[in-house]
Amino acid sequence: MKHGYELLDKRTYKKQLHNTQKKRIAKMVAKDPLSDEQVIDSAKMSQIMLLTQIIRVIHLIVNITFLSYFTGLAWYIISEATKSSGIDKDEHFVDGFEGKPVEETTVALVYFTFTTLTTVGLGDLHPKNNTERIMCSFTMLFGVMCTSVLMDNFSKMLNELKNFNRNYDESAAFNKFINTLKHFNAD
Repeated sequence: MKHGYELLDKRTYKKQLHNTQKKRIAKMVAKDPLSDEQVIDSAKMSQIMLLTQIIRVIHLIVNITFLSYFTGLAWYIISEATKSSGIDKDEHFVDGFEGKPVEETTVALVYFTFTTLTTVGLGDLHPKNNTERIMCSFTMLFGVMCTSVLMDNFSKMLNELKNFNRNYDESAAFNKFINTLKHFNAD
């Protein structure tokens, strides 16, 4: 219940006027057909941006898979060559794959080179002699470069998404402001 002195207070009327104006502006912006089109356009742009980022992630995954595959093939060829040339009399990496199906060998090679390129190196597959260890060292150095490029691309994608959303929020607020000005200037 309002007391007499509160009804005469200018702050009460100012607050009611302010609330009425906020409601009126919200109705105008909500009814403005341009604002609906702008929201739809912004939503479409967001979907396109997200789809572009998803395609870039898939592209990076395919690239690292192919890199692992071809590095694994090179590893197998070099290991087989050192075995047949008799450079190292020790045990060889390819000894563990003799008599196994090609599919199983390929999966194991991709697994081995992927863990080597990413410098995880779980240890279940590893070089067996000095020539293979030297080759593995260079493969890991190459892998550090590849992993760094991969992480750089992921961080750039995340920054692009973050900046896009910030720009969208700013443009939406600006569009509401312009539409409000247009409405007041049209009267």
